[in-house]
Amino acid sequence: KRHGPPKIVESRKDFPFVVVSPQSPSFGWRVEALNALLDEVLARFKVDPDRVYLTGLSMGGFGTWTWAGQNPERFAAIAPICGGGNPADAVRLKDLPIWVFHGAKDNVVPLRRSQDMVEAIKKAGGDPKFTIYPEAGHDSWTETYDNQELYDWFLKHKRQVRVFHGTWKGDQTGYGGDLHCVVRKLDGENYSAVFSGYCGHDFVFQITMSGRRSQDKVLFEGEADLGEKDGIYRWSGEMTG
Repeated sequence: KRHGPPKIVESRKDFPFVVVSPQSPSFGWRVEALNALLDEVLARFKVDPDRVYLTGLSMGGFGTWTWAGQNPERFAAIAPICGGGNPADAVRLKDLPIWVFHGAKDNVVPLRRSQDMVEAIKKAGGDPKFTIYPEAGHDSWTETYDNQELYDWFLKHKRQVRVFHGTWKGDQTGYGGDLHCVVRKLDGENYSAVFSGYCGHDFVFQITMSGRRSQDKVLFEGEADLGEKDGIYRWSGEMTG
């Protein structure tokens, strides 16, 4: 509890967050363990699942990039500090609100690691915020976590995606099965998604869907591109989430 939110929550009783600080027993992070922890927190405490924010410093900054890169749908916004990630994750991260922090004179984690992520996300179509402290070394977290603007920025964001489960069926082919996908909420009633998966053992399909909420379900329809041989097929189904 020496840095950041774990330290702040001890002294600020009005701090408007439930703070959870997982520790890695070795170098690196196991995303499946982090997801299990978050599932437990959401089940045990009064936490809004659409207002989960992720931040970390140094190795925690790497963990922030890694976890969000694999499961961006779990977070409303992230703030990695003096870390680095995999630029290949940029496509999955591009729609997530991101504020990146790094010291220009960091001799532990080079500034280039954050720059590479920001550039990759921008190239993918995203618009991350990026703060570089010109005189800071590796400790770019003290100034960041002491800045109320960061917490105000977090609270401005609410998750705009949902994970849905359901069933689908092809109108022409009769193919069907279980559906598990990330759906982007367009407004109060409408949803859109692109779902890729396997049908059988040997070919991949992609369904581009649009849906509309009906009570506790989203009824959707869309098209699946089954390739040159089979062409475009219509699909329909329902999801809950």
